[in-house]
Formats: sequence, C-alpha cells, structure tokens
Amino acid sequence: MDGIFGRAMEVGTARKTIQTVAAKLSIDARCAATTTTESPADLGMPTALRRVCTSHDRRSNVIDYQNVKKAAKMLRESMHMLGRGPLEFYLLELVAAHDLLMERFSPFKVGDRVRLTKTPDYSQAPGWSHCSHFLIVGSEGTIQTASCGSRGFKFGVIFDDESWIDTIGHARKKGTVVPIEDRNKHAFQFGEDSIEHYICAQ
Repeated sequence: MDGIFGRAMEVGTARKTIQTVAAKLSIDARCAATTTTESPADLGMPTALRRVCTSHDRRSNVIDYQNVKKAAKMLRESMHMLGRGPLEFYLLELVAAHDLLMERFSPFKVGDRVRLTKTPDYSQAPGWSHCSHFLIVGSEGTIQTASCGSRGFKFGVIFDDESWIDTIGHARKKGTVVPIEDRNKHAFQFGEDSIEHYICAQ
C-alpha cells in the first residue's frame, strides 16, 4: 500500500510540474523578446511562472533562459515518471487503497450511532461556537460520512439535538432553543478520538 501512495505522490508531482511548464511554454512566444515593454503580469503570467520565465532584475523583464532550460529538463523528467504507466491506473489504485483502508481499519461506519467524548476546542473552530449548547460531552448522533487522509480518520456526525438559540425574540421568547429539522441538519467533522460508539438502551 505504501508503494501505491508513493506512486500517487510521484504522479501528483509530475502533473504539477507539467502543468507549470506547459503554461510557461504556452506564453513563451509572447515573452520571447528580451526587451519587451510588457511586464510578466501584463502577459497574464501567474506569480510562480514569472519567477521561472523572467530574471531577478525586475527593471528589465529579460527572460532568464537558464530557468527555461531548467524547466524543460523538469518537464522531461516528469514525462519519464508518467511514462511508467497510465495516470488512470495510479489514480484507480489510489482509490482502491483508500476504500480498502476504510473497510478494514475504520473504527466507525456510515450509519453508526455515536456520542461525543470531548468538547470541541472552539478556539480552533470558532464557527462552531454558536453550537456550544449542544456540542457537549454525551451528545448523540449518527455517522453520515467517513473518510481518511493525512490527518487520520474523519467522520461527519449529524447530532440528534442540533438547534439554535433565538437571541432576538421576535417570534418567540428571547433565548428559546429552537430544534433544527432533520432535513436541514449539518454534519460536524470529528476525528476518531472525539467520538465513541453508542447503543441506545432498549
């Protein structure tokens, strides 16, 4: 599996290099003059490509052909990396590896009943601060989504008691806790260390 992820990273690096160099080459004819009156920005070049295509002397806008040669070499190397097999193959293998990892090792599945084991750190998620009245230890919910990545397993939880507090009080008493309809509820993302399985008592 490590080999698959390693290959996927190689492919991603190669594609990024090709896209960058290809974009530079597409405007190469437009910036070929060594004494052009147009700036790289005028030519529609993104910042990264300006560094590749022009010299460090911002007053002259002269093409640094050493950088062009370097970019061409990177393009050849990237093409060699992709030449080892079709990109589609590596992407399909990456998806298969992700699915296998989720199936065999994910601690929770979509549809599992869970409850919070710790209160969220609202300094890291200030957008959740208005939910602090129901995002508390013991709040129960259902797993709606499950995924994994560089930060580990992540789960989208829909909580039974999601609600909002009426702080104005036009249609109801100020401070009233208003339940949110099931169709309008949100999935809150938590790691596996913040939730646990919960089985309702019969």
